[in-house]
Parts: sequence; structure tokens; C-alpha cells
Amino acid sequence: SGTYNNPFTSAEQAGNAPVGANIWLASSSTTYKMDRPLILKEDQSITGRSSDFKQNASGSDRPTIKFEDSDGIVMDSSNDLAHIQIMGSGHTENTSNTGVIINKNNDGNEVAQIDDVKIGKTNNGDGYIIDIKMKNGAKAYISNSTLNSYFYDGGGDNDFNDATYNIYATRNNV
Repeated sequence: SGTYNNPFTSAEQAGNAPVGANIWLASSSTTYKMDRPLILKEDQSITGRSSDFKQNASGSDRPTIKFEDSDGIVMDSSNDLAHIQIMGSGHTENTSNTGVIINKNNDGNEVAQIDDVKIGKTNNGDGYIIDIKMKNGAKAYISNSTLNSYFYDGGGDNDFNDATYNIYATRNNV
């Protein structure tokens, strides 16, 4: 599954793919919705593809995964993300609300790849407190990506506040 003939219809299906799977999500007007983090297995990748799966998705045609009141994608340094959009609910009071969490894998020498990924929005509160959190020495190469760490403060004036971090690293060499 995850092909043109048998596409994933939910993010949960993608999360159940086997170790090492290259998960392709088709661009569409449909948003893949999750109410819990999507935890990738070792060596998995998620790539947004055009609706016919013939090329990488780009710009506003990138598939969107929206996480309601939870962290987004949890990966380790053996995983890759490309050509997708990741949105949060932006209105939760959960200060650990993070778009992508990268944990160091057991090998320790691998580097997570994030290319052409948009995290959060600046104009409607679909953002995160932290866009990317790198933990315990995780390594990542981030290119051609947009990080919008905005969070709706819930106040009566309906304004948006800059979140604390675009990238938050613990015990890392950034």
C-alpha cells in the first residue's frame, strides 16, 4: 500500500507500515488527521507525492498531516521526511506540543533528513510551541523547509504569539 493503485487513506495506515518502508502520501484536498503522534519505525521515510504518484509534491500541493492536540511526527535519526506539511491544532495548553521530535537512534551515526517540509502556519494558529525538537544527541539535516512556530494564546484579542522555539535541541551539537 501507499502506491497509486493502493494509496494510504489515513496517517494511521502509514504508521503501521513495516520497518524500512518508503511511505508515499498523495497530494490532495484531503487532510490526513491524527489525534496522537505518528511514530515512525526504523529506516522509514514519508514522502509527499503528486496525486498520480509520478513526482514529488511541491508548494501547496504537498499532502498535509494535521495533529489535533498532540505532538506530530516522532522519528529517529534513521528516518526521512520530504515534501509534506505538518500542522498542529495550535490551541492546546500542552506546552510540549511539538511538530517533529527527533530521537537519537542506537547507531548514533545516522542523520535524519528533512527536505521541503512545512511545519505550522502563521496566520491561523495551526502551529506548534516547538517546530522541531532534537533529543539526546540526535542529528538532522534540514533543507528547503519552512518552520512557523506560532501558537494561539487563547486570549480575547485573537492574536498569535511567537512560540518559544523553531528548533529546540537537547544535548546536541547544532
